[in-house]
Amino acid sequence: MLGNQIENKQIESKHEKKTLGIGRMLRELRVSLNLTLEQVAQKVGISEETVRRIELDQFEPKISTFEILSDFYRI
Repeated sequence: MLGNQIENKQIESKHEKKTLGIGRMLRELRVSLNLTLEQVAQKVGISEETVRRIELDQFEPKISTFEILSDFYRI
């Protein structure tokens, strides 16, 4: 029984979409600078919803979007 549960978990994990995990870092940077999602979105020209989804690692943006955010945060 336990062996089947472990095997099922391994199969599930192989099919999960991998994320870069950069979103959490970007969120922490934004919060540490006391900026809202709206402020960041306005300053970088990306929709607030896109910034939110990036921070939640629900969306993998184009490299150019990462470049815009990295320039903004100076990372």
